[in-house]
This record gives sequence, C-alpha cells and structure tokens, in this order.
Amino acid sequence: MRLRSIGALTVAALALVATASAQEAGGQYNIANFTPAYGPPGTTINIVGSGVGTSTGVTFNGKPAQFTVGAAYQVYAVVPQGATSGPIVISRNGQTAKSTSDFIVGTAGGPPPASIVDPPPHISPPAGALTGHPRLWVRGSDINRLRGWAVPGNQVWNDLKTVANNMKADMLQGKVPQQDSGDGEGNAFAYPTEEYAEIFAFMSLVDPVAANRADWAKRAHDLMMVVINNAVQGPAANQPFRTPHFITMNRGRWYGESFPLVLDWCYPLFSAAEKATIRKVFIRWIHESLDVNQMGGSYVVQPSGMVNSPGMLSNKGSVRWSGNNYWCNHARNIGMMSLALDPADDVPAAAGDPKAGYVGDYIGNVTGAWLYVRSYADTHDLAGGLSQEGPGYGESSFSALTMLMLAMHTAGYDDPAVYGSPAAIAQNPFWKSDAMTAYIHSMSPQKATFASWMPPMYLPAGYGDVLRFETIDMIRAFGPLAIMDLADGNTTSTRLNSIRWMQTWLSPGGPTSLDKRLVSSPSNYGSMLPILYFLTFDPTAPAPLDPRVGLSTDYVAPGMNRILSRTDWTANASWFAFISTWNVTDHQWGNANSFSFYRGGEFLTKEWSGYGKNIGASDYQNNLSIQNPPTGAGIPWFNVDEGTHGGQYSYSSNGDPVVKSSLQGSYVFAEGDSTNRYNTTIFHATDVAHASRSILYLKPDTIVVYDRATSKSANRYKRFYLNFATQPVINGNTATVTTPKGQKLFVSSLLPAGASLTGDMPTTTWSYNEGTQDEPMHYRLCEQDPSNPLDVRFLNVLQGANSNAAPIQASWFAPSVGAFDGALFNNTAVLFAVNLNQAFTGLTYTVPVGTTSHFVTGLTPGAGYTVTQQTGLNGVTVTVTAGGTTIADSGGLIHF
Repeated sequence: MRLRSIGALTVAALALVATASAQEAGGQYNIANFTPAYGPPGTTINIVGSGVGTSTGVTFNGKPAQFTVGAAYQVYAVVPQGATSGPIVISRNGQTAKSTSDFIVGTAGGPPPASIVDPPPHISPPAGALTGHPRLWVRGSDINRLRGWAVPGNQVWNDLKTVANNMKADMLQGKVPQQDSGDGEGNAFAYPTEEYAEIFAFMSLVDPVAANRADWAKRAHDLMMVVINNAVQGPAANQPFRTPHFITMNRGRWYGESFPLVLDWCYPLFSAAEKATIRKVFIRWIHESLDVNQMGGSYVVQPSGMVNSPGMLSNKGSVRWSGNNYWCNHARNIGMMSLALDPADDVPAAAGDPKAGYVGDYIGNVTGAWLYVRSYADTHDLAGGLSQEGPGYGESSFSALTMLMLAMHTAGYDDPAVYGSPAAIAQNPFWKSDAMTAYIHSMSPQKATFASWMPPMYLPAGYGDVLRFETIDMIRAFGPLAIMDLADGNTTSTRLNSIRWMQTWLSPGGPTSLDKRLVSSPSNYGSMLPILYFLTFDPTAPAPLDPRVGLSTDYVAPGMNRILSRTDWTANASWFAFISTWNVTDHQWGNANSFSFYRGGEFLTKEWSGYGKNIGASDYQNNLSIQNPPTGAGIPWFNVDEGTHGGQYSYSSNGDPVVKSSLQGSYVFAEGDSTNRYNTTIFHATDVAHASRSILYLKPDTIVVYDRATSKSANRYKRFYLNFATQPVINGNTATVTTPKGQKLFVSSLLPAGASLTGDMPTTTWSYNEGTQDEPMHYRLCEQDPSNPLDVRFLNVLQGANSNAAPIQASWFAPSVGAFDGALFNNTAVLFAVNLNQAFTGLTYTVPVGTTSHFVTGLTPGAGYTVTQQTGLNGVTVTVTAGGTTIADSGGLIHF
C-alpha cells in the first residue's frame, strides 16, 4: 500500500533524504532530492538534503531564486523568471552543492519533458529476437507442448478451465465489463476487465478445441478494447479506466502485465487502427510511469533520463527503492509494453505522434536504467535473495521482476551482448539460487492451523508490513523463473526443481489445497495463479526432489543482515532468526537487531506482525525502546508514532546499522550497532548516544542477549521488550512463559541489577489496531531500570524447554581484568564487551571448575589470541591476551 502524503514533503521524498540525514549528522552539505523535477517559472520547488536549510543562496542554472527555509534539511525555492533548464545549486559561507540531475523548465500544464520520459536511442534487437506472436511468456514453438498438457488428467488444467468458465459466466451475466468501475487508485477492484481478458487470452492459446480458442480470443480482444477505448481519451478523475494513476498505482501493480500479454497472445485479432490506439495508450502509460512529478520521485529510476550510468547508483536511497513493489511493477509494465508491439505497428498515426519504433525503444530504458539499478542492488544492498519489504509486499516486487525477465527471455531480448549484463539479470546469483534458498530457510519447520477454514501452512520468519500472518502462494514470484528453464529445455535445472518443490509443499495448504487455491484465485491471489501453475508444472514430469538435502542449516543474506538458523531440516527443529537492516523505503520496520525463536512446532517469541508504524516500532519487534522523541515543526506523522514508542526511525534515520556475525554450526553470533537507526538529525531526535546488541544462539535451545543503551539526556527510559503468545509469569528476575503447546520459555534477567520486569497485553490498551488478526503473539515482557540512568546494560538468557523442565540457573559475573559482562549457566560462560568496539587490553575471569564451554565476544575478527586456564581453589581462572593461535571468527568471537 502506498503511504499517504505528508504535506509538501512526501514519504517518497523522505526516503531520498535518508542518505542526506546520515551525512548531515557528520556536517555534510548536499542536495539529496528536489520535487517537482520540472515546471514553469513561478513553481515552488522543495529541495531537501543535508544542511540545505542553512543555505544563503539558491540558483537555477545560474539564475538566483527566492527561497524560504522549511527545516534544517529543506528549503522551498521559486523558479525565477528567465530560468533555463540545468542544475540547482545551493550555497552557504563559500560552500556550494549541486543537484545530480537538472531541473527542467517547462510550460504550465504541459507534458513531462522529453528528457525525462523519452526512450534512449534505438538499439537494434538481438539477432535471435522473435518477430512473430506469441512471444511473451509463451512462444509459437511452445503451443503444441502446452496443448498437450491441457488434458483431463491434469488437475491444474481442470482448475484453469474452471476459472475461465466461471469468468466467462460473469461476462455472459453482464458483470464484466459493466460492473467494473474502472477505478485505478483503490485497494479493491470488482470484476477487473483486464484480468478477465488475460485469462481468456491465455485460453485462446492452450485450449485444445479450435472453436473454443476462437471464442476465448474474441472475448479477450473485446474486453481489452473496452479499457483502451476509454483510456485513449486521456486521464480524468472518476472516469472509468482514465483515473490519473490507473497504470501507476494498485490497478497497474496487480494487473499491469495483462495489457501487453493480451495484445501479444491475440495479436492477429487487433486491427491496424486498434493497434494505433493501443500504441497511443501505451505511450501515455509509459510516460506516466516515468514521470518523476507524478510518481513522487522514489517509484521511478533517479536521476531521470540516464541509462547505463554509474550516476544512477550514487544515491543509496534511490538504489534501495529498486526493491519497492511499485518501483518493480513500473519496470515490468514499461518493459512488457515495449515488447508487445511489432515495429510495423509502432509507427506514428498522425502528425506530431512519437517517431517510429518509439515504444520498442523503451526496452533500452528498462535494461539501461531499471534493471541496471536493480541488478546492482541485487549484489549489494539486497544481496542474499530477500526483499526489504518482507514476505508480504516482497511477493509483489519479486513477481513484477520475474514476469519481466520471462517476457524478455521468451522474446529473445535478454542478451547481455546487446543490452549489457543487466539484461541477463535472471542469471545473477540473486535469481539463480539465492531467492529460492532464502525462501526455503524462511519457512517454519512445521505447519500451523489458525482457523478451521484455513489450510495448515508453513509460517514465514516475518518482517515488514503484512495484512495477515500467513504464507503467500509465491507462484507469481518464482513460477516465471521455472518457466524460463523449461523454455530452454533445461528440465533438470536445480532452480526448476527447487521451485516446483517449493510450490508443491511450501504453498498454503500444500498439494491438498491446490485445487481450492486455483479455483478461488480470482477473488484471492488473482487468476494469474492457474496460468503460472499450468506453465510451471509439466504433468508428465517426475515429482520434484527435496532441495533441502545438502543445504546448510544456516543462511545469511548479507544485504539485509538477515540470519536464519535451524538445528536440522526435520519438523522438530529449533529455528532462530535475526535481522538488522536499513530502513529507507515503504513497509520497513524498526527491526535493526530484532530476533525470533521457534521450537517444538511453534514460535516461542517473534516480532508482532501487522501493518503500520506503531506495530512496526521497535517495542513490538523484540528489541530496545529508547526515549528519543522528535521535536520541531513539520514532523511526519509516522515519525511521531515511532518516537512515541522509543523506536527506530524510518525513512530519515541517521544511517544503517553496522553488523558483524558468525555462523559456526553449533552456534550463531551477531553483533549490531543500531545507534543510527534510533536517531534522526533532520527531525532533531538525536539523544541516543549508543544502542547495540550482541546475541548468541547456542543450538538448540538457548539464546543469550546483551544490549547496550546510552542516552545523552538524563531520565530517558531504556527498555527491553519480548513478545509472547501467553502471559508471562514473573518471579523476581525470571519470566516464565507456557506456550499454547505446553512448552516453556524461561527468560532470566541478569542485568541491569534490580531491573523491573512487567508484562502487558497491548491489544487491551492500544488506540491503534495494526496487528494482524491471526498474529500468535498477544503479550509482551518489558524490562527496565526504573531509575532511568544515562547508561544501561541488559543481559538476558532465554531457554526453550519441554513442559516439565526447570529453568537453568543463570548468573552474572564480572572478570577481574577487562571491561566485560559475563553470563554463567549450564557449564557455559559467555562474555560480552561492556562497550562496543572497545580496545582489548586483556581479560581474566574465574568460573567454577565444571565450566567446559567458553565464549568471549567483542574481539577483533581474524585476530589471534592466547588463552590459558589454571585450576585453583576458587575455580578455573581464564586469561586471554592479544596475540596467539586462537583466531577470532568473523563475529569477533572465540570459543574454547
């Protein structure tokens, strides 16, 4: 869902300020973004960036402009009379900063400038590019094979046919297109005409009965032209298929691929005049998808007009928005529209129309801009195969990109020799293997059932906005990748096998609920489901093999600092997840250094799932809450909400967390500095001097968590939160939770001394209702030092156990040499550096003789140390000195 505007500064613009915010904390001076990107003299331009509010001068291509200061990061400048297109420059005290893209001076009410929306210069298609139809997803050479799958013994075909016949009945009953409002900007669309056209067009290819194919094709054609004949009249509010954001918001996000697919699959039925009309509509829709003014900046590639330029990678915020679901769907829609029209039909119909080949040339924009940026993100900020938006909205972004990849592949346009390496994005590690591996690691060991009407399903290791805490059918996201391998005849590929296995066993309800999912798809996931299942599953192919055989039980996605670790691949496995990611785009949460723990078929503790900035705040994410409210005017509503919760800030925090980790088979360790995430200089919330977490998961059942929290001002609260399914019973410094399945979770609070432990049930007191209906967490544990000192350390030992188990006896200890805090339990000693990144000057501590396992953290990764142990009357004295043959792992930990 697209977040609402917050006055002159939109959420999208705030995202681009995120980089500037981090720089501002260091006193830098630059322009991060300006909106709108074009306009006539007299237009007010919102310029944001680090230190922008201290400017004493603003010019537009050298022409001085009047301006007012909006905030420390912001000025409003008026385009002066006589200004010409060029860079915006701000100045102060001899310093200047120039925008990375030009402001374009245009006429009032005029179209977007050509430099923003025109395609790049023509590139001759690859020699192997298809010229006939169909060519998008399905090729002419595939038709006989697919019709051979359309047999009664293929249940997917039966379900697909049922869906098509049900939709045909809707059309015969006058529901389509008559009851389609044509709205493009809502969140629900009854009887979407283009969805019906899409299913009919596909049936016109694969139905084995020729007479049926002709009927399906005519229905698809007629419905398509209903939309096109309305849309060609131009944008108009509250008019069917003409709303200004019809193609760029949810209608286009959910069904945008249908227009190029219907055209391609039924190409011979469209007359030359109809193709000319379609061309005109496609051009407008593409322009709207590229128009930075209409899209608010972040849902398009920035800077506009560039292709194959490192300049598009210079703003980290812009790169990260390439993982947003709207951004990805704009890329898909532009790319697939560019591939659908033949060159003979991509010609001007009247004087003043865009030149011949205009629509087709946008494939150069898609490969040289959209995929150029996204392929970089896949190997940097998103490396590891996960979406920053989480399993909910991540499905939408993944599916958009893989649909585009499939269309380019079957049409023969994914040739890196012609369009550069981004054209072959489907072959990079993210899409070749990581996305599938990460998804498998993200699914719970056992299925769960929340309601009698819901099928049993595996549950995701969640993060980010979700409307329901459940598994989503991922065929739209992964199916196109499998179909690419099938199109190449690569029927034994690892990727194809993994996807077929995942879609068989990990989808909601598994194979026993497939019929129900497919037949009900128009009112749930969309009728694209049966199409993609049909194309993915050859009914004569052998059953897919379990891809988990040979997979490690530990996985890390480095771009988002996401760790997923389980004890084994059986249903009884224990499962630990950690995340400490950046936050500059929609649907991200205050979860830097959050974790979850699953055991015995249920979550013992996890993030609190939901949709919104209250439920996404750190105090609902098994994290620290540190008092640090924003101050001043113009604070976005969501940052106000986050500040109320003592949470990490979205969009405009002072930078990324800094994380190091190690995965060593028997244990997982992560250490994250999240100080930047709790501060936002541009909104004057800078009171968190330090926030970090060191967390050690000792397989199978123990987690040791050490948190550091320091404020600059006195009497600011610092709290440690955990979520549970049932109410915790608190006895002294121990909280005991009995789970719905009768397991125990013991939480032993070792620091701070004299901590206050309290439990609450937030749903009885909150004024917002942002949690999902089927969220298993209902209670929270809150720990804090009631005196609210400047500096606090939290040390907690969590133990998952069977119903009849007793809690482990855990205690705190301090070394005689070295600034460390220690936890002692079960013959194990764990030590954490009191101050993150402190210089190591030696460590000496004494523990009972029976202590057999030692973990010392806070050391330098890769450095050598010497460990000696001496048994005496008081126990075993351990000394650690710098230099030696005991090497600290990648997390800065030694285990002996």
